[in-house]
Amino acid sequence: MGLYDINFKDFVLDYLPPDKREPVNKSFITALLAPVQTLHDDTFFTFKPLTEEQTKHNGQRILMESILNNTFGVTAAPLIYIDNSGDNITPNDLFNESEGLTPLFLFNESEGQAPTYFYNESEVTNNREFIVYVPAAVYASVGEDAIKTEIDRLRPYSTFYTILQY
Repeated sequence: MGLYDINFKDFVLDYLPPDKREPVNKSFITALLAPVQTLHDDTFFTFKPLTEEQTKHNGQRILMESILNNTFGVTAAPLIYIDNSGDNITPNDLFNESEGLTPLFLFNESEGQAPTYFYNESEVTNNREFIVYVPAAVYASVGEDAIKTEIDRLRPYSTFYTILQY
């Protein structure tokens, strides 16, 4: 159950006085709340993914693309563009040994293995990494250092990027 889910059955039990928690009363109030639950599910769970997708294409991204293209003199296609639509954090799946999937091992710090991180759902759905696609001609003429300097000046803090030439 996520942060934005409302369990209306628990809602009924929490707000119904203890002396009124008879099966008939619980069923009646649950039936009264059914349209509210349907409205919540139909509107919110349709609206939330759309809003999350729109935040990936904000004015800051468009502005950054425009500044990079102007700074490096790119006026026609192929242009410098940014892609931040991917999911950069893969979830850690826990399962039974009988399922035969690749096991997840946790190591001590002294063993020198790569650390395993556990993320909240909000950290997995909010992408903090982006890819800057630079045309090969621009990449060769300007150099990676100049591109990195400009991106570092423009990018929001706590975000990370990769430069790929195409």
